[in-house]
Amino acid sequence: MTPVPCRAAAGRNSHKRKGHPVKREETLRAAAMLSASPAATWIGNKISADGQKLMQVCTRCGEKEELELPTEAVKAFQAGSRGEAVAALVPVGFDEKLFTWKREFQRTHEGCGEDRAA
Repeated sequence: MTPVPCRAAAGRNSHKRKGHPVKREETLRAAAMLSASPAATWIGNKISADGQKLMQVCTRCGEKEELELPTEAVKAFQAGSRGEAVAALVPVGFDEKLFTWKREFQRTHEGCGEDRAA
C-alpha cells in the first residue's frame, strides 16, 4: 500500500493547523482495525495515474471506489516534498474521512469472500 500523508506526521507543524493532530496511538489503532478485516486480503489500493485520487478495488467482485486526495498535499508531494512539509498541507478531518471511507468499503466487501467460498 502506498503511504498517504497524514497529520500524525505533522509533529512540529501541527500548531499551524486548527483541530488536533492525529496521535500515533490513534493511527496504530486505525491501522490495526483495518488490517483485522478479512476483506483486507482482497481489497487493493492504488493511486490514480495523475496522483489526485486514491482508489480501492475489490479483487473478488471488481468494484472500485475513488477518493479525491488533498490537492495542495498532492502538489507538494509531486514537487518532491516529503514528511512534515506534506503532512502540514493535509486538511483537518481528512484522516477521519479516509478511515471512514476505507472501513465502509471493507464492510461492504466482507461478504465477497463468502460468495467465493460457496
